[in-house]
Amino acid sequence: MSISMDKRVTTIIIILLFFASGCEKRPAKDKQILAKVNNYEMTVSDFQDEARLTRSNKSLSLDENKAKAQLLKDLINRKILIQEALKLNFDKDKTFMQEIERYWEQALLKLLFKNKSEELSRSIRVDDSEVRQAFGKMRKKLFAQFVVLGDKSAAQKLSQATSNFEETKDSFKDFIAQETTEWWGWGDLPKGIEDILFSLKPGQISQAFAYADNWAVVRVLKEEILEIGPIEKMTPYIREDLLKQKKTEALDNWIDSVTKKAKVKINQQLLKETKIE
Repeated sequence: MSISMDKRVTTIIIILLFFASGCEKRPAKDKQILAKVNNYEMTVSDFQDEARLTRSNKSLSLDENKAKAQLLKDLINRKILIQEALKLNFDKDKTFMQEIERYWEQALLKLLFKNKSEELSRSIRVDDSEVRQAFGKMRKKLFAQFVVLGDKSAAQKLSQATSNFEETKDSFKDFIAQETTEWWGWGDLPKGIEDILFSLKPGQISQAFAYADNWAVVRVLKEEILEIGPIEKMTPYIREDLLKQKKTEALDNWIDSVTKKAKVKINQQLLKETKIE
């Protein structure tokens, strides 16, 4: 763990310990002590906050007084056990520190993605032309071959084999990493590949395109037109789906731009020597 992360984790632990020990500063109006547990003082506000967080996960009595007593008993028992853990210095345990660090990172990333997604969403729009284009895709199902090769040159030659596709494919069998032939519809494939597939007509072959760490070629064999109803009825569904796609794509592009700007240096030799269990 880095020095800066140690400081962050220590800060979080201090905050947690304040809550555990009752040493946190409270507003002047919150002076009513509902219960004392050794050196911890639980105010009415503390009890109400904790009750809101825990009552949905518990089966409580319908009698309000009994429910409050049950919640208070559970909270007091938890404080007693926390105090016992502090006596045993478990708050300084390495595993505990790692758990706090993971929680801190997850919460921070969640907040980052939420705020950035909301910011990017403000400028995202779906045009009527995009709805019509998507509707055209929804009406189609394409029976196609999806061939993934580990060699760029082989993929390029296969993409040009209009009259002898199968023979050319067989000649490159040592380079084929994956081959699938099936019916594909709107939403079955990632958008980039979907755009390539639906730009083709039966008998046409795509150009070779990058696919993960390999290269791929798509050939459309058959096309089927579906009856899905009028575009007016489908427009709200299509527009909502396109908005989600655009928001995801915008966030992915932002993440990609941020990570590309970062200066990253990896000790490849050390990575090679490192084992994971």
